[in-house]
Amino acid sequence: MKYFIILLCALSFNLWASDDTSCLNAPEDAVFSIPEPINKWAQVTCSKYGHLVTYTQNFGWFSHKTKKLRSFGSQLASGEPQTGSHQYYFTNIEIEKYSKEIGKVVSDIYMPEIYFSFFGMDIPQEIPEVFIVYFTNNKKQELGVMFFIYKKYSFGSACWDSCSPINGFAIIEKPKNF
Repeated sequence: MKYFIILLCALSFNLWASDDTSCLNAPEDAVFSIPEPINKWAQVTCSKYGHLVTYTQNFGWFSHKTKKLRSFGSQLASGEPQTGSHQYYFTNIEIEKYSKEIGKVVSDIYMPEIYFSFFGMDIPQEIPEVFIVYFTNNKKQELGVMFFIYKKYSFGSACWDSCSPINGFAIIEKPKNF
């Protein structure tokens, strides 16, 4: 089962057609740089709805519910998002690595649902490294994206005002020959 899910996700990589709106003319206070080690899996791009935090060229983020590629916008959309490539953008990006103790508590909350949805089995006993990246937009709203880094797999979950329901994703490496 887990290999089928990974294969399904890998086949989706050929659908990576970015909404490649140029980031030229972005406001001076727009921030695009994501700190290490998260910049391996995440980047900020521009779209017709504003700036997005999204997957990189070598990795995809697949929703734990739909198994489709996932990104998170800089506007807190309640309804239809507003268009305007630089109307919403990130002005600050900060990263925090949780202690092992906090990482265990946080992963115990989020990972059973996310991990089980991809692999159909309980999470490993291993305690992942857990990072949270705070993305603040130009309207002073904050998006938090948590990354759960296990030795073999990596996952994430995003929260605007509330982390419920879980908005999780698996981080899948793009196959080398795609």
